[in-house]
Amino acid sequence: MEPYSAHSIERALREGDVLRGLSLGWQGSFVLHRLVQHGDGERRVRLEKRSRSIGLDLCNERGVALVRSIHRSAAAAIGDEIRPGDVVRSVDGQVYFTCEAVVEVLRSHRKGEISLGLLRAPAAASPPPEPSADWSEAGGVQLRAGENKS
Repeated sequence: MEPYSAHSIERALREGDVLRGLSLGWQGSFVLHRLVQHGDGERRVRLEKRSRSIGLDLCNERGVALVRSIHRSAAAAIGDEIRPGDVVRSVDGQVYFTCEAVVEVLRSHRKGEISLGLLRAPAAASPPPEPSADWSEAGGVQLRAGENKS
């Protein structure tokens, strides 16, 4: 078996090889892969990255990038557009299957506008994830009114 590599997992999942992704250590499922792959119900939220981060804590609780929490500095700007438990499916129109890939692209994104594609499961089906020691994004976000695109 190939050693764990976030890039290897992302590549396998992009190619539709869920079994390979699982064998490499992906914590997701066939259902989550299908959800991210097809993106039914994706909502687009445009944010302004003004510092090193966009004000979201993401976790890898289920193999995908889940919003764990929103920093106070960003909460007023984000409002109800992003909630804990939302899945970050895409960044600037590019789909990502793993939390590692989402975090990597968010960290490398320069200041300016950033578009997130989010999926929200029904409240009863998707409780907010438990806190975990994954990635933390600290900083401010500005959501521009009227720029949420479905």
